[in-house]
Amino acid sequence: AKQITTMLGQPTQLIQATQIENDVHRNVTVSFKTGKGSVLSVVLRYAKNGLVDDMYFNFTPQGQYQAPSYDDKDAYKEESIVIGEGEFKLPGTLTVPASGDGNYPVLVLVHGSGANDRDESIGSSKMFRDLSVGLAKQGIATIRYEKRTREYSYQSSAVPRFTVKEETIDDALHAVAWASQDKRLNKQQIFVLGHSQGGMLVPRILAQDTAKAVRGAVIAAGPSGPLEDLMLTQFEGQLARAKEAKLPEQAIAQLEAQVAAWKQSLQIIKNKEYTVDNYPANLPIGTPSWWFDFRDYYGGDIAKNQQVPMFLIQGDNDVQVGKEHLDGWKKALSARTNVAYKLYPKLNHVFVPYDKPSTGEEYMLPGNVPLDVITDMAKWIKSQS
Repeated sequence: AKQITTMLGQPTQLIQATQIENDVHRNVTVSFKTGKGSVLSVVLRYAKNGLVDDMYFNFTPQGQYQAPSYDDKDAYKEESIVIGEGEFKLPGTLTVPASGDGNYPVLVLVHGSGANDRDESIGSSKMFRDLSVGLAKQGIATIRYEKRTREYSYQSSAVPRFTVKEETIDDALHAVAWASQDKRLNKQQIFVLGHSQGGMLVPRILAQDTAKAVRGAVIAAGPSGPLEDLMLTQFEGQLARAKEAKLPEQAIAQLEAQVAAWKQSLQIIKNKEYTVDNYPANLPIGTPSWWFDFRDYYGGDIAKNQQVPMFLIQGDNDVQVGKEHLDGWKKALSARTNVAYKLYPKLNHVFVPYDKPSTGEEYMLPGNVPLDVITDMAKWIKSQS
């Protein structure tokens, strides 16, 4: 909380308080204007027993999402579901086609990095919602859910040995298990889509799928190499663009400091003396166990020995995960015959078309996943039956 108020300023004015209930928590959101002109929302999550169970700070600007042209309310039905059980059960949404008599193929949507909601709301885009309504029109159901680090921000941070298994993999497989028991869904036709970091983790999700329930997987803008190396590339790219745009010296100095700080963090992350179970206290890298579990990770090294069919998609205007990562996957999986690839012109990291070179700032502009991406995905899923 102290870091947030340092960045945004102290709350100075109450804007509103709202209450929304899902199947896990009653969520009370209190929004404030801050001393630095930003908006800070504090979400208090109450358990069914009436006690505060967790809380979440939201300080990202509110986007202006617009539903896509292919969003036909008569083409699908949605219902609230609960993924998993026990202390980290998650509220989710099942979207099924309105037509047909069930037995639908189903796609489980797995978020990228950060505390994402079930729609994967980023700026004014909602990639997962677009996919859900678009695929339903083509006869395919979807499951999407709140990410654990969003629904249980504080409890997640208190887990002693927190890794991507707890952050992402376990819940993806809980969603697969949910799909396996619902009679409207074809349990022989369960697919998983991972976006960004979620795409990186698809091979680990498949490796942990001991029930062999997943029929196929889509990797959308998934980095082919280590995340820590990609982050350095991203920071250096931000600095280069700032210099090219001739931003003020202070802004450039901040970005230079960010690059230098991350290079120092990399020395710790890459230090082989540290492991997920053995590292000194107070290392300045966020959650050390998370990094030591995930460092030097190449998804292709696992996927090259797997048999589950894959479809890898990538936008060629992606400032976060460049199209060279698709080439990295192709190289790693060159011996496999059941992997398809597609590069889409103009699409950025959230799979929204943008005519200028992406910087990430355009995420605040309303935009949607194009219909051809959804059609390609639907065709590929149906081709696996």
